[in-house]
This record gives sequence, C-alpha cells and structure tokens, in this order.
Amino acid sequence: VPCTKSEGRDKVARLVQYAARAFVGCTSPLHPKAHTPLHTAQAHARTIMTSLGSARRTHRWCKEIPVIINLPKSFQIKDPIDSILDLMQKLSLITFLMT
Repeated sequence: VPCTKSEGRDKVARLVQYAARAFVGCTSPLHPKAHTPLHTAQAHARTIMTSLGSARRTHRWCKEIPVIINLPKSFQIKDPIDSILDLMQKLSLITFLMT
C-alpha cells in the first residue's frame, strides 16, 4: 500500500500536484473566461497545486539530519575534486530538504 509510509504519501501527492499542474498548463492557452466551468476548474487546480506543494514539504522534515551527520565524511576523501563535489552534493541536498 503506497500511502502507509511518508515516501508513499509524498509520491501520491506529487502525482496529484503534477496532474493539476499539467491541467493548468494545458488549459492556460485557451484563456478561459471568468465564471465558466473551465475557469473554475483551473482555479481549483491552481489551489490544489499550491496546497500540495506546501503539504509535501512536511514529508521532508528531519530528512536532512542523516546527510548532516555524514557531512564530515566528505572531508576524508583523498582526492580534493571528489571531496568538493561530494560536499557540494550534500550541501545542495541539505538546502533542498530544509527549504
């Protein structure tokens, strides 16, 4: 069952969020007039898209802690280029998970 774990719930929410994004993207060139069913559906899809974007952030809470704990291992890599690349990868992942 995909919704029993945080990762599964995040994947289901991502699927719905991107489906709403696709709907908004496909209907935007049609320029729906106000108070039409298409305009209302597009407004609801935008609301779903933004709400799920905010809700999905909660699935990332505290996921950065293992990455932070492994950060000193980047300094133990002998090759300086590999060390810098590993450090940059971990820092970008930490930044993503914290925002």
